[in-house]
Order: sequence, then C-alpha cells, then structure tokens
Amino acid sequence: MPKRLLAVLFCLLFLTIGCVPILSFSSSAASQSSTPTPSPTVKHTSRPSPTPDPSKWHTDYMIDNFGDRINILFAYGSFSGSFSNTATTSSALTVQVYYYTKTKYQKESIKFRLLEYNKIKANFLSNAKLSFLYRIDGKTYRNVIEYDGSDYLVLAPSNRDYSTWGSLSNDQVKERFEDFVNALNEGKEIQCYIEDSKYGSKYHFDIDGTGFNNAKTKIEEHYSSKK
Repeated sequence: MPKRLLAVLFCLLFLTIGCVPILSFSSSAASQSSTPTPSPTVKHTSRPSPTPDPSKWHTDYMIDNFGDRINILFAYGSFSGSFSNTATTSSALTVQVYYYTKTKYQKESIKFRLLEYNKIKANFLSNAKLSFLYRIDGKTYRNVIEYDGSDYLVLAPSNRDYSTWGSLSNDQVKERFEDFVNALNEGKEIQCYIEDSKYGSKYHFDIDGTGFNNAKTKIEEHYSSKK
C-alpha cells in the first residue's frame, strides 16, 4: 500500500511540474499575439493648388501671309453671346475681340469677329450701317461701328464725317471710344448689342474687362521698348 501511494504521488508531481512551462508559454504567446503592431506614421505634404488665371485677355503677335510672326502685338479675348435673324432665334454666338494700341503705323482700335453658331463668320455688306449700342455701369451709349469688308467690325475714332450715321460728331465718336477702352481698362463688364437692319440680324454679348489692363500695359511696354 505505501508503494502504491508513493507511485501516485510521484505521477501527480511529474504532471504538475511538466504542465507549468506549457501553460506559461501559451499565456505568453497569447499575450504577444493580442498586442497590435503599431502602424508607421505617414505624413502627407499638402501641395498648393495652382492659382487659376482669372484674366479674360491675352496678348499675341500678328502673323503675315507666310505664317511668320511680325512685330505687332495685340490683346484679344473670346466671349459668348447669342444672335437672332429671320431664320433663327437666340442661337449660340462667339465674339472674338481684338485691341490694337496706337503706333506710328496704326491707329488705336477695337475689332470684333462674330461667329454665328460659334463657327460661321457673320457677313455684312461693305457699306452696311450697323447700330452699335453698349451699356457701362447701367448707362447706354451709341457709337459707330464699321465692317472692314473681310472679317471684322471695327470700333475706332476717325476723321470721316459720321453725321449721316445718326448725328454723331467726330468728337463724340472719339470720346465714346475712349469711354469704351477706359471701362475695359478698369475691368468692367460691357453689355453690347449690334444690329444689321438690312438683314434683321441682332447680336447680344457681354465683354469682361478682367485682365485687360495687364494686357494693354504689356503692349504699351512692348512698343515703348522699341523706341
């Protein structure tokens, strides 16, 4: 009986000593697996967004008939509007506007190229008398605009007699032209209306003067550097 008791005690002691390391190891492994591994910190460097150019006006050089650039710098902008005639009402219109400063070779002028349906050049009779109205700061003006016989309607002071165009004197034509340019120079918006009574065509569009002053200054500096 004592021998059997000693054998039982020996087995219990062996099992107790042998299980402790196993339980201890399992507990350590569970502890390690339950601890989350910290993720590396990623720093994002924010890049400033490019500032959009708000200018509606740009500058470029004229080219000759051979495609070569010539030393005549001008400003230009493209604007949207609508037109109506006997065949259509309030259809899409693109108006390309060009500004030329005064030099010894050319007079100061603003030219308009009207594109009906945004792609078809508007045509006028060579002797067409067009009605040109525009509004600046809520005040409406009337002035003379002429077709150059090819692509453009031209707004410019001249020495010709405009009395038959609606009792406008040369001084009035010049003064109102200067008002037009000054409004653009101040970044104002000009509402424009052109009517060709011969064909019943009417054109509405707005010109945004934003950036015109910078373009005009660049042109003036270009010509002053050539003196």
